[in-house]
Amino acid sequence: MTSRSRCRLLLCVIALAIACGTPTVVVDAVARGHFDVPPASGGLWLKGNTHTHTDRSYDGNTSPQVVIDWYRRRGYGFLVLSDHNVLTAPDSFATSDPLPVLIPGEEVTAFSYVTPVHLTALGIGATIALVSDGSATSSTTVVLQGNLDAIAAAGGVGIVNHPNYRWALSPQTLKNVRGVQLIEIVNGIAETNSAGDAKHTSVEAMWDTLLTAGQRVYGVGVDDAHEFAKLGPEQSNPGRAWVVVRVARRDAREILTALQRGRFYTSTGVELADVQVTKTTLTVVIVGASASSFRTEFIGDTGRVLLTTTANPARFILTEGHGLSYVRARVTGADRAAAWTQPTFIVK
Repeated sequence: MTSRSRCRLLLCVIALAIACGTPTVVVDAVARGHFDVPPASGGLWLKGNTHTHTDRSYDGNTSPQVVIDWYRRRGYGFLVLSDHNVLTAPDSFATSDPLPVLIPGEEVTAFSYVTPVHLTALGIGATIALVSDGSATSSTTVVLQGNLDAIAAAGGVGIVNHPNYRWALSPQTLKNVRGVQLIEIVNGIAETNSAGDAKHTSVEAMWDTLLTAGQRVYGVGVDDAHEFAKLGPEQSNPGRAWVVVRVARRDAREILTALQRGRFYTSTGVELADVQVTKTTLTVVIVGASASSFRTEFIGDTGRVLLTTTANPARFILTEGHGLSYVRARVTGADRAAAWTQPTFIVK
């Protein structure tokens, strides 16, 4: 229905109310807004990682086959080998085991002067022609935009990697770039500064800034692993963050579509059984959660916490007075592991 048609309908309702002698305070259901209910997408949940490295990278030390085997043994449903400016083609590692589904990828590693600009290119067929500028007058926005455009032109799906690595990408820089669909809100390496510091916002807060500005951006979690043998908190080890996509079948294109459309959640250890959306409710079902072992926060515009609950399922009910453009959920366990749902947008 167009805005003109809604206006006519509202005027008719008001006129009818006046004629009948009833109060004229009328709430337009369309103007009030409702959740944008996603279409059915299948019931298969697949755990996966979109950012990890092998010895094909200049800073990796483990062979691709050993890396793939590590994720296979731990039940990952899909994996992207994202070496720096190198396409480590999955076809080179054929196996009789169908999992993990191997999706071709590359960490596009560029610089704006000395500022690192890193993106993951998913589903590409060849190495991306790098857009980079080492001059002192280069613009981070230009380099980021150029590489995002190059990934899209190659038929790939781009992810903005670890924005707080060397404090490279500010919220304002990201707001000025077109086509940002996915951003790493959690990266398993400490020096990527996902949580921010006293002077810099967290990447999760940066995500809310983009969402509040009207951008449809989904938040990804990755381990960004480089080290598979030497274990420790200071090492870039695997298995620290991941995504779980909802698909109809185990297929690379289906997985990429699920990422682009926000049909997934991000986790550092909390497992979700379901995320359910109706026009007025957002429900999160947590696996194995007792009444007090998990805390769910529903978050809206500007990162404001709208509701905190220990119930399972955790449920948020959209009412007229909220005035929101999106709602998302963050579930935190007693061990500080967490899960993040993707934003559910509100249609007005």
